[in-house]
Amino acid sequence: MVTHLGRWGSRSATFDPAADSSVDSLVLSLKAMFNPQAAQGFSATIGLRLNDDSFIVAIADGELHVMRGEAEQPKATLATDRSTLAALLYGGRTLEDAVRAGEAAIGGETTVIARFLRLFGLPAPVSQ
Repeated sequence: MVTHLGRWGSRSATFDPAADSSVDSLVLSLKAMFNPQAAQGFSATIGLRLNDDSFIVAIADGELHVMRGEAEQPKATLATDRSTLAALLYGGRTLEDAVRAGEAAIGGETTVIARFLRLFGLPAPVSQ
């Protein structure tokens, strides 16, 4: 239910994905904004580190599972902060730019992280 409310709220014309929010809110947004069709044929376990918070992201069969913890033998890892991840997911920032600026670090397969970031998107806003 919470993820449905998050998706609904993100359609507001005044919604700002760059607004400051908690790490937990951003991780919940992954579940709300996940596009299962874009994930078809993609399977990966990713270690996601947002400052001091670690998450295991598992994608398989068009499904997304996110939990706190350290991923064992992930295909790739992404270490960044909340605002950089939000910009990568919803703000149009490129992964290359974030890495070059030292605001994101990738371990393992870069292509896995790039594909992961394309699995999420904001719905079109409703007009006021």
